[in-house]
Amino acid sequence: MDNHEVVAAVTAVRNCWAMYGHSMTDLQVEAWIDVLQPYSLAQIKQGIADHLADGDGGRFKPMPAHVIAMINKRQPQRMTADEAWGIACRQNNERATVLSCTWIDYAMHACQAILDNGDEVGARRCFIEAFNRIAASGEPNKMRVSLGHDPAERAEFINAQVAAGYITADHAAILLPAPAPTQAGVAIAGLLTGAAGKPSPDNRARFRELAEALAAKAKAEDDEKRKQLEQFAARKEQATSAIEAMQAGAA
Repeated sequence: MDNHEVVAAVTAVRNCWAMYGHSMTDLQVEAWIDVLQPYSLAQIKQGIADHLADGDGGRFKPMPAHVIAMINKRQPQRMTADEAWGIACRQNNERATVLSCTWIDYAMHACQAILDNGDEVGARRCFIEAFNRIAASGEPNKMRVSLGHDPAERAEFINAQVAAGYITADHAAILLPAPAPTQAGVAIAGLLTGAAGKPSPDNRARFRELAEALAAKAKAEDDEKRKQLEQFAARKEQATSAIEAMQAGAA
């Protein structure tokens, strides 16, 4: 969120608590915004609205975890890193219809050199670490289906992904009957073979930029947390000094 969105998010959170007859301290607001930072303003507002409308939990003022839970209910099912590795390994079967996403692309790019050297165990470990890193970063994950050459398998596979919550029914309706494979789907089909599936130069550059952006974001978050801790320590020291001065004056 940018500064304008943070201000709007603070207002939404304060107004929510006010509905329950409670006010928030500055420290509570800082904690809320720190936890909700990975989410957009629209997601936060929708999460608060969903909490207020909840017949059970809505009776009580929300904490950040309640809002996040409501946000997650509206998100597509998130695959685990192990599931993502299994999907990546399946991409070298050109007959199979494969579900993929931008997170898998990023993780495969990170481990491709290790995989090319024949170290599948090391590549899997690198893939999982990269996948978990980008998943925790808040980077949007766009799901897509790479259609294989076997038409009999397509409907069964796509419907299974809808049932699992990985893609929406609207997305499935576009895919069935299946169109020709997209350029993005063909580009990842041979990732494990080291052939046509390698990311294009443009994608490699984008992934490098993404990795640098993630590192910069992590550093900025560490710097901000350190700054908040220093500010809290300074306020605490001021309060302690004031108390000691009052006690000295009373003596």
